[in-house]
Amino acid sequence: MAYSQHVAVLQQGLGAWNAWRGSDPELRPDLSGINCSGQDFSRGAFSYVNFNNANLAGVVFTEADLRHATFIGANLSGADFRRANLEGVDFSGAVLKSARFQQAVMDKVTMPEVNLRGLDFSGASLREANLYAADFTEALLVGVDLSGAFLAKAILDMADLHQARLDNANLTGARVKYANLKTVDLSSTLLKDVDIRQAALSSAQKITLFVKGHLGLR
Repeated sequence: MAYSQHVAVLQQGLGAWNAWRGSDPELRPDLSGINCSGQDFSRGAFSYVNFNNANLAGVVFTEADLRHATFIGANLSGADFRRANLEGVDFSGAVLKSARFQQAVMDKVTMPEVNLRGLDFSGASLREANLYAADFTEALLVGVDLSGAFLAKAILDMADLHQARLDNANLTGARVKYANLKTVDLSSTLLKDVDIRQAALSSAQKITLFVKGHLGLR
């Protein structure tokens, strides 16, 4: 349950909240279980906030500072995280249907087994993110930086990864059926047990992957 004094500050408005956070940046506010659906928290100072099990459906977090916040089990349906700083955030068990993440900083986020089907991450950075078994079916990952990301058993079927980066990413056992990988450099990507033949690849990629023994299951 959220700490009542922290909720009271937020109820005074975002200006009062940001000023309060600025006065004590080491504080770890507890807003767990809070119902703030539909509110506008853009440019809010929410680093290290506990939003576990909160109802944040439709909340606008554009350009907000959410570094190391936790959203475990939270309802984030339709939430807007465009250009937000989400470094180190934990989304385990969160509901993210129709959420938006364009150009967000999401390095080292935790999103294992989360349903991300059809979501737009265009231009976002997810370096070293824990995306184990996450479902990216039909997701827009255009220009996304997934360098060093853990994507073992992730589902990338029909995802668009045009000009995405997968340097040193771990895709062990991932599904890539009809995924657009034509412009992706896969030279340092771990592709163990990935049927890369099911992905959309350029002719040059097919030759390179064949030479390296990556075409088909390994």
